[in-house]
Amino acid sequence: MRCRAGQKGNFRVRPARDLEKINNPPVLVLEFFDYEGEGENEMMKKQFNTLAALLVLPLLLAAGCASNDEPVVFYSTPKIPSFASGATAKTKGLSKDDEMKIQTVVYGYLLDRHFWEGGDYSAIFLQADDSVVDAFIKKFPDHVPPIKPSSHVDLRSNQSPLDKDTGKPVMILGADVGELNADGSVDVIGRWFAGGAVKGSYTFLVKETDGEWSIASVK
Repeated sequence: MRCRAGQKGNFRVRPARDLEKINNPPVLVLEFFDYEGEGENEMMKKQFNTLAALLVLPLLLAAGCASNDEPVVFYSTPKIPSFASGATAKTKGLSKDDEMKIQTVVYGYLLDRHFWEGGDYSAIFLQADDSVVDAFIKKFPDHVPPIKPSSHVDLRSNQSPLDKDTGKPVMILGADVGELNADGSVDVIGRWFAGGAVKGSYTFLVKETDGEWSIASVK
């Protein structure tokens, strides 16, 4: 028997059968039963209102706040390159010396592209062995912006990298050297990165001639 205004009797509260459906908000069904022991009185009304409020309020709060427990995921977060420390790992089929020579050729090409122009960058960082970085610092002592050792970069999660010396944005260059191909050539991915959408890459094919590595093609 359903509860109607002005009706006498006892009652009980049970959850609706559809409570387990996640997409529907919680619903309570109040079932009213004839109460033969007493007549209508104010105490019964107060008990009814209090019990209904205590049962309905927690369910409404749970329905409205359940989604707040879900972690926020940023799918567009850019990957910040890590810097090599000490000697680079030997690439299959290449000596460490050859790998460093290949990186030197690719970095020379990337530095000529001037990706930092139009931005307020205070430094350039190379993702390479310290000896390669030192060689470029000595080769281009007056480069603008200056090439600096990796110890001067401030890599921050989900944010653009900064120069520890100035607090301004920086440009990071990388050269991912592949394995030695059957014809003696090597594929290299040259990258530039400054955080957010400021990033890009070239694909290089590098070949050795008379002990010297040079770029055969760029895509």
